[in-house]
Order: sequence, then C-alpha cells, then structure tokens
Amino acid sequence: MINTVKGFLRGTWVYYVYRFFVAKGLMHRPANVVREFVRLPFIFDRVSFVMQMRQLARVKEIAAEKPADDLGKTEHFKKVFDHNATTTSTKQVLTNRLSERAYAVIALPVRELRDEKLLSIGSRTVHELLIAWTQGFSWKNITGVDLYSTHQKILPMNMENLSIEDEQYDCVVMANVLSYASDTKQALSEALRVLKPGGRFVFNGTYDPQATDLWPESYHSGKDLHKMLHDLGAEIYFWHSRDIANSLGNVETDHLIGCVKPPKGATKADPFYL
Repeated sequence: MINTVKGFLRGTWVYYVYRFFVAKGLMHRPANVVREFVRLPFIFDRVSFVMQMRQLARVKEIAAEKPADDLGKTEHFKKVFDHNATTTSTKQVLTNRLSERAYAVIALPVRELRDEKLLSIGSRTVHELLIAWTQGFSWKNITGVDLYSTHQKILPMNMENLSIEDEQYDCVVMANVLSYASDTKQALSEALRVLKPGGRFVFNGTYDPQATDLWPESYHSGKDLHKMLHDLGAEIYFWHSRDIANSLGNVETDHLIGCVKPPKGATKADPFYL
C-alpha cells in the first residue's frame, strides 16, 4: 500500500516538497510546512516585524512604568527593569534569534510539542514567543512572563517569585535571562516548581568574573550551576558551553543547559547522571 502511494505521488509537487524537507534535514521531527516556512530568515523577520509593530505603542510606554511586583521594586530589580525597559523602548523592534538555541534544546527528545504548555521566562516581546511557535508549540499554549508586559501573552511577573501554581507547565525556557537574577538558585527553583513532573527546563547561565553590579549572579561558574540543579533534584540531559564576548566587551562563558524534573518516586534500573 505504501509503495503504491509513493508511486502515485512520485513526480508530483508533493513528492518534490517532501524531497526538499529531507534535503534540508527537516524530517527528523514532525514537520509542519507553515512553521518551517516562517523559520526562513527572510520570512521570519517580516512576520516578527509586523507582530511587534502592532504592540509599538505599548513598547513606547514601558520606560515610564515600575517593576511588576513588590519583589521587583527592590533596588536590584529596579535597576534590571530600567536597563531592559530602556533597551526595549530604544530598539522597539527586536531582530536577533539568540534564544532559538534554547528552544531547539527544549524540543529534545524529538516529539510532538503542540499539546505541551510552555512558559517563557524573560521573553521581553512577542518576538521570542514567535520563535517558540516555530519550534512546534501551539500558540494558545505559549505564555511569557517578564518584569513588564509588551504583549497580552506576556504577564508582568518576577522570575524569583512567580505568581503561578505548582506543576502547571510541560516546558520552561529561560533564555539569556538568568544573569539578571538577584538569587540564581531561587530563580532556578521557581522554574522547576511550576514545571510538571517529567517536564523539561532549558536555560543558559553566563560566567563573567568581571560582572558588573547589574549582573551580580554572573560569578556563578558552570560547576556552581551543576551543583544547584542537583540540589534542586533536576536531572541534566543537555550541556553545551562556549566563550563569547558580551555587551561590555568581556569574554564570558555561556552554559546552555537542559534538565528534567523527575516524576515523583521515579527510579532507574541503571542510574547515570551528568
């Protein structure tokens, strides 16, 4: 039956579209033609631009606001808020796709993501939510949180004190955000708290020995992050480190980490942990 169908489709446009996806390496996961099309840089930039322009009036008002909650009104988070709000208001339209690495890792192992609920911590604008959508998450299942809101899907909230009940999300992503925390372990703990048992949490932590007051938690090394995750009961399934130059011109080590919140009472026949 399968060979009959293949023979019937061979030479048609369906066959050539299929061959295109195979050649581009897009058949390693459930392929959605529309999502893959939008991921193309030329298309993605324009779709993101239109979505962000719809929120432009809101973006321009951010700098005049105050942080989201009582915890956010501390001196540290007021400084973080002012820095990020000024950056967002000045740039107005974001274009970089640096967070795409984190969403690619959250999609591992290969599976259907459209029924999984995603929380994006520190997403800033709808630009990052669009990146999450292109990876396979259903738009209705994507929620963002940040110290300020630039879109109705981004809730004003502090990452160290999330106003979310326990075990609500299948996936949590914290891309390029952890260095803004005042307490790294507390931020990681909150992300794991709202994650369902068996859910995945991906984040990146940066180590910069010359960190300024704005990024006090950047002094935590990869070894420190490793210990924190194990203390919190998370199981690491992905770790990639690279040295990059940050906005201050310093060389920092960026650790991209994926971990799982083990189901309660789960045991392994052959325990092995990164």
